Amino acid sequence: MGLILKQEKNKLNYFFWLLKLLRPLIRFTVNPKELQEELGITPSDKICYVLRTNSLMDLLVLWEICRKMGLPEPLLNSDSMFQSKGATFVEMRKELLFSVQKHKTPHHFPFQSFFEMVQKPGFDSDVKLIPVSIFWGRNPGRDEKSILKLLFFDNDHAGFIQKLFIVLAQGRSTFVSFGKPISMTQTLAENGSQNLSLGDLAKKVTRVLKIHFRLQRNAALGPQLPSRDQVMEQLLRSPVIKDAILDESRKKKISEKRAEQRAKRYIKEVISNQKYSFIRIADVFMTWFWNRIFNGVTIIHSQHLREIDPSHEIIYMPSHRSHMDYLLLAYVLYYEGMVPPHTAAGVNLNFWPVGPLLRMGGAFYLRRTFSGNRMYAAIFSEYVHYLVGKGHPIKFYLEGGRSRTGRLLPGKTGLLSMIVQCYLKNLNKPVAFVPIYVGYDKVMEVRTYQSELRGAKKQKESISQMFKARSELKSKFGKAYISFGQPILLKDFLDSQQPDWSSDLGNHDDKPKWLSPVVANLADSTLRRINQSAVVSPMGVFGLVMMSVPAKALPQEDLITMMDSLVQLIRHAPYSPHIALEVGTGQEILQQVSRVFPVKKFQHPSGDVIYIDNSDVVQLGYYRSNVMHLLALPALLAAFFSHNTLIKEETLKANALLLYPFLHKELFLRWNRDEVSQAIDDALGTLLQEQLLVLEESDGYRFIQRPDVMAPKLSNLMILAGTLGTLIERCSICFIVLLSNSQPKFRRDDFEKDCLLMARRVSILGGTPEAELFEKSTIGQFLSILVENEYLDNHESNEYVSKPSIIDLESCALGLLSQDIRQSVLQLARNQQRNGSFSGKNEISNLTFN
Repeated sequence: MGLILKQEKNKLNYFFWLLKLLRPLIRFTVNPKELQEELGITPSDKICYVLRTNSLMDLLVLWEICRKMGLPEPLLNSDSMFQSKGATFVEMRKELLFSVQKHKTPHHFPFQSFFEMVQKPGFDSDVKLIPVSIFWGRNPGRDEKSILKLLFFDNDHAGFIQKLFIVLAQGRSTFVSFGKPISMTQTLAENGSQNLSLGDLAKKVTRVLKIHFRLQRNAALGPQLPSRDQVMEQLLRSPVIKDAILDESRKKKISEKRAEQRAKRYIKEVISNQKYSFIRIADVFMTWFWNRIFNGVTIIHSQHLREIDPSHEIIYMPSHRSHMDYLLLAYVLYYEGMVPPHTAAGVNLNFWPVGPLLRMGGAFYLRRTFSGNRMYAAIFSEYVHYLVGKGHPIKFYLEGGRSRTGRLLPGKTGLLSMIVQCYLKNLNKPVAFVPIYVGYDKVMEVRTYQSELRGAKKQKESISQMFKARSELKSKFGKAYISFGQPILLKDFLDSQQPDWSSDLGNHDDKPKWLSPVVANLADSTLRRINQSAVVSPMGVFGLVMMSVPAKALPQEDLITMMDSLVQLIRHAPYSPHIALEVGTGQEILQQVSRVFPVKKFQHPSGDVIYIDNSDVVQLGYYRSNVMHLLALPALLAAFFSHNTLIKEETLKANALLLYPFLHKELFLRWNRDEVSQAIDDALGTLLQEQLLVLEESDGYRFIQRPDVMAPKLSNLMILAGTLGTLIERCSICFIVLLSNSQPKFRRDDFEKDCLLMARRVSILGGTPEAELFEKSTIGQFLSILVENEYLDNHESNEYVSKPSIIDLESCALGLLSQDIRQSVLQLARNQQRNGSFSGKNEISNLTFN
């Protein structure tokens, strides 16, 4: 144990030769990255580092880190407790030659003397204990014992000889974690009501530190990794799977042995085969690979991970942009000191050689649907229960697949429901969900998405596709962005959604009735938190501006000015405190975008013009959609001024409130019904402050006016109005189609056909691609919003009845369309009303296009 410091040269310098000798064998990662900032150390604090064992190698690594990061250095001297420029240190266990003491309590800790010190009159500093966990390697090992595990895997009880072997084998994969400081002054203040003696208080601090080290070890290394045969045996012993085997045998009229063989095939198809040796190799390869294709990986809000109590089971739920997500996020989590998660991957990726490699990295596979296969569903569910019960972190994509448009997709709740049910069966294992925003300056598959949006069939993943993708990997992809959202603690969420949920558990043999709606709300909350952690990238800002211009061309100076204006608006009216602006000036944004995207420039003496080819428009729209929600409310307000000069403030706010539910659902916006009125007021206040809108008062009324036609701010307002793309027009088209129906009752199929007809008409008149105006997949969601907001009744799955309140949407919808389009759609609507029903079925076939 050590500890006493003297105003003299640090005696650790005498061991510098040993550190220099072993330095080629040692490479360490430190967490957190910004040590001084996150530890909150002030110059007046007296620091004591607390280590797990009395290990010279641990102490040398700590000394090296402190020297590099400007922290007080641990001093190996013995005359005084503290000196102004140094720190003391304490070890929790004494190291022997072959092993450390396992069962003996350390004979002395100076914690009591620290308490006595801070109580002395005239002592105006605080003593802070900083627990430091040093792991030589990240291998949790297998369940079985072996001589290799004894000699080469990190062990809390390793002696000096064993530690040398561990350093030689695992030194280049060393992980160092600094815990939150324990303030002696604060601990004394909190003890006021307990009246513990200083000796008892010192013992309490000792227990807290021991628990911290144990939990930190579990968080960094995770549970031991069983073999696949062990997992299979345990799953086959499960009563649920046994019942499924018997049921399969009876229904399919096959023997139990044959049914069990089928179950084994399903288990082999599903379960992972995570291996630390593969992760270690993948770490080296992935470091080279990411440096090869990216200009950097930006990690944001990683402190949210460290704020989660280590006792929690962590479920990572990222957005899904690319196949790269699987590898990149696992790499980032490992780099941040977290246990590599088991990742739910689509069975479409289970092809040779990718399938086995991902499986060794922790992937387990699931089919797109379980319907009609009770045995498979039981096996998959039990495997998820097994992972959660054993404490293995899980990562899965709530959207169910990669987003082709760049916007978040509605959540698929099957796997999420399984995890919630795992918690309900074992309340002693708390669960924390971590939403994660994943973004790229350039997505490798974006051209494939472009083809699929135009009607091309999705290509099945295969080894041949991998070879075809080699040419894509030769290009640069800019930066990747990983932003961790605020975690959702499942217990707290259940308490807020269903206060009596725990008392209701014993009343059901099956899942409780409240589970499905609560899980649906949990999925929506997760997606909204992903959006609240969005990263504003150069491609996102560039896409917002260029996609808002009908011709997809702007003078370079205007483009730069407008990008600066949008960034300033996002900064002054942040969508969330957790968004990150990874952009510079408009000029810098254009330079960064030009490196990864085919920006065209027409050079002219009067000023260069930046434009985008038609073939790249959909691709650019993808990046715009990544961040369009950040300006949703200001853009909604601006949209009303695209074709109107002056609007009464009261009318403007009322119309924005009418449209908000549709934006809320499609863009997963953060404000609920109770909050949106204030959010609209705030957005309008920002637009007025930025002079994008002007307030006029007349005869006791407040009017909102757009800038003068010659004012530069008008162009900025029109750009802002266009950042929502065709979403507003699509809503307006759907409203008008509904209002044109002379009969209150209608079928969804007929409604879809008339929406398509109207979209084609608007497409011709406005020059907007039809695919952007009409997305058939969103019709069901649009109708469900109308039902939720009491504009429609849904009597049957495919039949709806309009309510009188739907007329409120008419003026709102028409106010968002240009005069030409407004007259055209009204004429078409009158034709439909004369026919007495939706008439799209007959008129669509008469339209022809060049």
